[in-house]
Amino acid sequence: MLELLNLKKTKNEPSQQRNQKSVKTNRTCFINICWPLSSLSPFITKLNFTHYDHILNPDNAHFINVYWQIPQNIMDKIRFYVNTVHGISQHTLRQLLQGEFDDQLFLNKDLANAIQHFKKGDITDPERDPENDASNLLKALRTLKEDDPIWFIADCCVKNCLFYLFWITPHQKSLYLRHHNVILTDNIARTNKCQLALYLFAGVDEH
Repeated sequence: MLELLNLKKTKNEPSQQRNQKSVKTNRTCFINICWPLSSLSPFITKLNFTHYDHILNPDNAHFINVYWQIPQNIMDKIRFYVNTVHGISQHTLRQLLQGEFDDQLFLNKDLANAIQHFKKGDITDPERDPENDASNLLKALRTLKEDDPIWFIADCCVKNCLFYLFWITPHQKSLYLRHHNVILTDNIARTNKCQLALYLFAGVDEH
């Protein structure tokens, strides 16, 4: 006899969590296996997958996680709040929505995904897309260097991937020539979305 086991992640607030993993049902199936000594492999002589509990309703498939989504009228409200209240938190949004839709269950993951979806918005201009911030910075620096060759820019791009970028403004170069004996540097690593290091150089200005 084999017992089919499925795992469920325990949560403090089950009503606020989606069952991303199945739960242990304790339902059994019966399999008889025979493996004679003269045989190279076993074979099944009897198999019974009879379900002994509640009636299986095929309509239940409409309620599984794959089909779960927030109704469109609520999504419109979320869009309104995200665009109207700058930096609205998930907690504040939940309170506002529960005041209007008291019969709707709001899951944490659904609210977080909706907020991020509307924060990013439908950006058609690549110059305004935050995902292109590194390439936009490099383009802006190269434009400045074309207008003023005194700018210093060093970068390395391989197959549209930026590996490093360093720049010095004309004013910073002038200050360095006069105060090159005092330079401070510091760096941090793996604190941005690209997991790259950031090096900061500080020198003396005239203040």
